[in-house]
Amino acid sequence: MTRAEEIIIELGLRDGQSDRELTQSIFGNGYRVQQINSECRYMHDCGRLDRRLRDDGIIGNFLRRPRPELRLV
Repeated sequence: MTRAEEIIIELGLRDGQSDRELTQSIFGNGYRVQQINSECRYMHDCGRLDRRLRDDGIIGNFLRRPRPELRLV
């Protein structure tokens, strides 16, 4: 399983996690955040994640959901 797939699974369980929270969920305590941060920034640049401030002032990672298509009938 790729790191991106692990991140998507974790965000599917609890959307809006910070890089630190994702690091703890995937690796456990005591690991550095850089690997997750780098992957989340890349996924954001590719359009797979939104990274924005949460209400507590920490940057959260949110799965980007496809917009529903509107059809005229």
